[in-house]
Amino acid sequence: MFSIWKKNRNFPEYIQQYLDQEFVIPAKSELEELSFAVIDAETTGLERSDQLITLGGVVMSNYGIDLGNCLDQKYEFSTSSEAAAIHEELPEILNQNLDEQFEEALTFLSNKIIVGHHISFDIGKINQTIASKYPGFKLKNKVLDTFQMMVRLDPEKYERQVGGRHALQLDEICDDFGIAVENRHTALGDAYMTAQVFMFLLARFEERGVRFAGELLR
Repeated sequence: MFSIWKKNRNFPEYIQQYLDQEFVIPAKSELEELSFAVIDAETTGLERSDQLITLGGVVMSNYGIDLGNCLDQKYEFSTSSEAAAIHEELPEILNQNLDEQFEEALTFLSNKIIVGHHISFDIGKINQTIASKYPGFKLKNKVLDTFQMMVRLDPEKYERQVGGRHALQLDEICDDFGIAVENRHTALGDAYMTAQVFMFLLARFEERGVRFAGELLR
């Protein structure tokens, strides 16, 4: 399959190296053996035309957060001063090398399992940003959504909440779990809070007998 990518796509070497990795997670891998990249993307808005502002992430493995292995990126964007103020960013970031940014992000993600809150939006925005320069690119990592994990743990609770499928925000969950809400609406800050939420969720899944990757990733 990877040879098809090489033959039909004009990707730089660092993207080829990313795509050539093995992304299959053996079903019987124990949870403590897994490596996770917990990420968050901040954007100028929620529409497809909106741009990526910052991308942040922390690595988790063996139920611990590795604060020595973080991703903290800023991307060039143009937006209104109001949106910039919300995200505490300057209205324009200049003189960046996108290939360096992309390579750093893909090296950080590697073939780890990507974790995030309402993660499909973040994945879509990363794909859109890289594909704007390299059409056809898509992330290949396995993905876990902390919100969907909460729904799995208590489907009745979230199904009966009005707007529960889209309104449960990260700070609400942090309040429930007693996690300090700090650096909210910064990518790295939200990624760190999400990683703490994920640790709570992993513990709850373990209490219910989930021990292996195939059970967690189903």
